[in-house]
Amino acid sequence: RQILTLYDEFVTPDGTGVSYARLKASLAFDAYARATALLREVPPSSVPVTTGPRLAFWINVYNALVIHGAATVGFPADATRRAAFFSGQTGVAYSV
Repeated sequence: RQILTLYDEFVTPDGTGVSYARLKASLAFDAYARATALLREVPPSSVPVTTGPRLAFWINVYNALVIHGAATVGFPADATRRAAFFSGQTGVAYSV
């Protein structure tokens, strides 16, 4: 639900981008960051066993962390920056 609030508030009016600077400065992002930090406490046994729900869970985790990373260090604007972002070279790395 928090992600939908963020989308409503920070996606550009034409729907093609996100204002990550405004997002990062918001109280809504603070709450989102606290919620994403709780992912490390999810016990593996609570992840759904069936393939579809399990895949949906991990896709949602991935998306949540990419949004957090992009707001924290900025969205990677080109191939070189994307490689650095997704390899952890920008300081964005997560343990789930």
